Amino acid sequence: MNIRKQFIRIAAINSILIASLVGAVAARAGETVVTQVPFAFAMGDTVFPAGEYRFEVDRLSPNTVRVRSADSSTAAIALSSQANEIGTPLVRFNVYGEKRFLSRIRTSNGVAVTIRPGRQESLAAKEHEAPSFAEVGAVVQKGHS
Repeated sequence: MNIRKQFIRIAAINSILIASLVGAVAARAGETVVTQVPFAFAMGDTVFPAGEYRFEVDRLSPNTVRVRSADSSTAAIALSSQANEIGTPLVRFNVYGEKRFLSRIRTSNGVAVTIRPGRQESLAAKEHEAPSFAEVGAVVQKGHS
């Protein structure tokens, strides 16, 4: 076999392997929960104004959640823990007085992630007896956009 045919065969095999790998990664991608949040909220040290947000739950990094505004002007990543929970997609916030903190995201595939409280939320919790909750319904986009 001449060198040109061998090169084409190797390139074809590499292309198939790369396509398979990309497909496997895409299949393992999590879900993106999208919703309009009608109030300002915080996650960790980041404060988000009211607006449309994408809450990205990734199966490849199961202990993290990424939040970003629809225009990508504000974004943050937080540590989380996962549990199984059946129900409609939603985003839950702990409310301490006038302050709201992202606390839980439930996707459509039975996964709920709980956001670990940051320093600001821990301080707010010390000032109040127990949080109330605010929940916002959401829609789900497969994968990440």
